[in-house]
Amino acid sequence: MSGTVSGTTFTFGSGVAIAGPNTTTDCVGPTADGGEDCTSTTNGYLAEIVLANLSILSCSFVQSSFDSNTNYANADVLVLAVGSASSSIAAGTYDIVAADAGQSGATTGATAQFQTTTSTCGNGLDLTATSGTITVSAVSSTRISGTYDVTFGSQGSFTGSFDSPLCAVPDGGSSQSGDGGTTCAN
Repeated sequence: MSGTVSGTTFTFGSGVAIAGPNTTTDCVGPTADGGEDCTSTTNGYLAEIVLANLSILSCSFVQSSFDSNTNYANADVLVLAVGSASSSIAAGTYDIVAADAGQSGATTGATAQFQTTTSTCGNGLDLTATSGTITVSAVSSTRISGTYDVTFGSQGSFTGSFDSPLCAVPDGGSSQSGDGGTTCAN
């Protein structure tokens, strides 16, 4: 990986990917019975490649900490997302589109998000790419690989490649467990 965004030079530590139907759930309420009415809509297929400066990312880590309330200090995370209006992601080049383009219907395109945390696990940068491409060179039931060249406006850009395992992620269900507190890990 090369490049600098808002003065941050990203050092790759590990990466994983998840893929599946691009499902959004909208809820309105409270209803007459005090609950919520929720509607789920599937708009194509989505693959997310998560690259971090931490060496802990693996499929088993993602699966065991899916509903965790742990934040990591000094974390740099680049999330590359590729969406398709069809039922799978095909090899090819995907242009960066507006982050909310898929909210109203199926969209084929890509987004990129760069987030960091501080030494005390506080929120740092939270930037969305404004232009660029993500190229998927190969996708199988176990891996996704390719390259990216993403620009975050005048903040800078990152380029590089990925070859990440595709992880099965447990269903988060309709409610989260825990007391809402978070733990800071180094």
